[in-house]
Amino acid sequence: MDRTTAEDYLYREARLLDQGKYRDWHKLLSDDAIYWIPVNDPDANPDEHCSIIYENPVQLADRITRTESTHYWVGDPPVRTLHVISNVTVDGLGNQQVQVESNLVLYSFRAGDHRREIPLDVLPAHCEHHLMPSDGGWKIRYKKITLLNLDGLLPSMAYLI
Repeated sequence: MDRTTAEDYLYREARLLDQGKYRDWHKLLSDDAIYWIPVNDPDANPDEHCSIIYENPVQLADRITRTESTHYWVGDPPVRTLHVISNVTVDGLGNQQVQVESNLVLYSFRAGDHRREIPLDVLPAHCEHHLMPSDGGWKIRYKKITLLNLDGLLPSMAYLI
């Protein structure tokens, strides 16, 4: 995988998330994928320390089902997101897998939100994807999002990053 192909892949993933097409996004994951957003220490063992999210595809499917529920109060008012991706690099991991690193700035906005002093939430982050070839395309085997302010005050994240 070259950098241009990796960028196109990340842009497609971001577009699915921005459009709220979480079921389609979920199809990008391998069956044994790990999706991780650490809190406080980005190098801490997620099996021994708290994380914002540390889930496999089954757990993520459950999260998606909850976001689709009429009882998902944290998603009311609805959240709109915009992912901006930059500084993409690609390295081989062996076994035809690649590691794609990038920077992300995620903007989120709640329509009708009454917090006039903070109209947008801005979350800068470093992303690490491990991608593996699958049926002529690529699947996400591992995704880690390290928020710049992972040890600070974070907004309510009623969406998948």
